[in-house]
Amino acid sequence: MLFHVANFDHRIGGAWSPVILGKPKQIHSLRENEIALGLLLFGAIMMIGLINFTIFFLRRDNRASLSLALLCVAAGIRLLTVGERYGYLLFPNFTWELFSKVEYLSWFFLLPAFGHFMYHTFPKEVNFKIMYLFDAISAIAILIVLATPLLVFSYSVPPMQIVHLCTLAYGGWCLIHAWQDNREGALILIIGYVILSGTTINDILVASWFLEGISISGIGILAFIVRQSLLVIYRFTKTLSTVEDQHEELFSTNMKLQMQEKLRLEAENESRSVNQCFHQSQQFEALGILAHDVVSKLKTSFADPSKEALVVARSTEYDPELVQSIENISRAAHQGIGVIEDVLSLSRLQDNKNQVMVNDAIKDFLKSPASAELREDSGITFEQSLSPNIRFPATYPTNLREPG
Repeated sequence: MLFHVANFDHRIGGAWSPVILGKPKQIHSLRENEIALGLLLFGAIMMIGLINFTIFFLRRDNRASLSLALLCVAAGIRLLTVGERYGYLLFPNFTWELFSKVEYLSWFFLLPAFGHFMYHTFPKEVNFKIMYLFDAISAIAILIVLATPLLVFSYSVPPMQIVHLCTLAYGGWCLIHAWQDNREGALILIIGYVILSGTTINDILVASWFLEGISISGIGILAFIVRQSLLVIYRFTKTLSTVEDQHEELFSTNMKLQMQEKLRLEAENESRSVNQCFHQSQQFEALGILAHDVVSKLKTSFADPSKEALVVARSTEYDPELVQSIENISRAAHQGIGVIEDVLSLSRLQDNKNQVMVNDAIKDFLKSPASAELREDSGITFEQSLSPNIRFPATYPTNLREPG
């Protein structure tokens, strides 16, 4: 077996991986398995990246999702440019130098994308000055790749490997602090971060020829972003549960507010009715006071003529007709006084809480002048057969007189 290897563009010449010997069927099966694994990793990483892009467009304040989506895009492009280099199958017209530029750019872009993801996920643990330092180093490396040929920018690999190792160390330190501070999701990311760090170190050792093997950093990146996706799902589930609890609490609060509003309206209506009754009672009280004053004045007006009529009757004893007329006037004045006293009694009623002794009311009536006149004028006699006293609410006066 003879190999012809020539190198005029890269800093390192020779074969990148050891030669595998075997039967054609075995070699073909091994290559197909590697291609299937690589495409599977590429599809999974790009799908997770698309999901995180969607999350960012729905919630623009979620910068962590944007950083993770960019990390997925860079990792997916790099998977097409290393190992079996599937990108050659998709873009056969690319030159070797252009294809190498895409490989280096995707690798160097992983560093700032990862740093911003860590900063937006744990802003209290990640120092933004250190993050911007890594951004500046990556920006310089990217400019070197864009501005120089492959023979020059291929020498950027060793220092950038050191920078990536420093980034992994600082990221692990930040995750440990986040876990100690009980940050949500820190422990989940630590597990994925350990896998990512192990696969990255393996690829650096393989690329430096310190270790024989294959590139497996894609597996580490997938494990890390899957852990992040699990964290997003956990947060989404927790948020959904919180929203459901708040919905139930809001529904209960709304029912309480409706009940309180109903009670408030009922209290307002009752208060309005009480105020109306109070105003009516004030009006009745005012009318009662007015009627009491009027009746008192009328009683005085009737009493004085009645007394004067009796005086005149005594002085004119020798004129029977005149005496009779004066007695009629006196009797009419006396009856008017009785009616006025009845009205005065009505004006003195305060409420329905006064009680009347029925037997006493009947006895008072029988002893009254009105009862005596009624017996004399009509010949009616009264017999008493009273039961024990029963109290009734006083809805009528207790000293009414029967007009003659």
